Amino acid sequence: MAINIFVTTTFDTEASSITKVHTYVSYFLDTDKFRVYMFVKKRRIKVPPHIIPITLPKIRISLSPLKSVGNCLTTIGAILKIPARILHIIAEPYLVPLVIACKKYAWEKKVILTFHGVPWDSRPHFVAGRILSKQADIVTSVSKYTAQLVRSTYGVESQVIYNGVDTEFFHPSKNYNEKPRVLFIGRLVSWKRPHWIAKSAKEFPQVNFIIHGRPPRHGSSLAPLLFKLARRLPNLVISTKFLTREEFRSLYQTSDIFCFPSTDWMPLVVLEAMACGLPVLLHAVGGQAEVITNGKEGFTFRTYDEMKKYLQYLLEDENIRREMGKRARIRSLDFSWKLVAKKYEKLYEEVVSEAVS
Repeated sequence: MAINIFVTTTFDTEASSITKVHTYVSYFLDTDKFRVYMFVKKRRIKVPPHIIPITLPKIRISLSPLKSVGNCLTTIGAILKIPARILHIIAEPYLVPLVIACKKYAWEKKVILTFHGVPWDSRPHFVAGRILSKQADIVTSVSKYTAQLVRSTYGVESQVIYNGVDTEFFHPSKNYNEKPRVLFIGRLVSWKRPHWIAKSAKEFPQVNFIIHGRPPRHGSSLAPLLFKLARRLPNLVISTKFLTREEFRSLYQTSDIFCFPSTDWMPLVVLEAMACGLPVLLHAVGGQAEVITNGKEGFTFRTYDEMKKYLQYLLEDENIRREMGKRARIRSLDFSWKLVAKKYEKLYEEVVSEAVS
């Protein structure tokens, strides 16, 4: 009998990186052993046969507090009726009442919580993480760095399962740039440090730099500053438009170096760049630094001056760039979604077997 799992993310073409992780894991699970229930915005959507799409319920907020609570309880009740042995969740505020209700009225369901970071910039998500980490049967983190933050912040131990990459879709392609091209992909916020890339464009006028990212939905954005700098730097391109998967792949494949000065948890873009055969320059603090060996697939740094030094080293020798790029591709194969899904399969089976015993 297949193990039924309810994954609390939404399949969406414009989904966040977190949602993409859970979608890809679900897609690559053994179709004979697992059945996945997943929210979708539209029921008519092409998914593998082991994934059962559920139209995303609308939680109607009424001016009447009693009606609002009633609507939320109705939605929670509908979710609890889904015949899933496991709820695989992320730290979202709306999931708090669902998990509490699950623990009280559906005790046979097991809860797995995956942390993709500690959301200090959102009080509701921060509090949700604290509550859900205590309620979950098992907690996982997407990197050792994330696990350390979860431990120090919430006092909870977590199992590390890294994010993955579709190594069949993201692959190297022969390309030749007359001028080397350096790529950054990430949100245009200060802690991602895209302004370091803009500063490099000023110091390396013989090199083309591309910064692609979306401004944050809330809070301060670096987009105005970056566009202002780009008007004065002909070798700097800023892009904020929505890209398809194919366009993202083309962006990697037509670049020579991927530079990511962000202190991040475990970004998909780093693995995608490596899968496309790019040497990577990564900030030494964060989960992204855990996937490479410094000096083999790229370099790690802590300061702008260190980043500049390694960037200059790579720009001066095309052969070194290509050799590191080949190693990066080989290393990315260790993080294919198929291998990541196997680790989640083992986790799901262990959770169910413990519940039976």
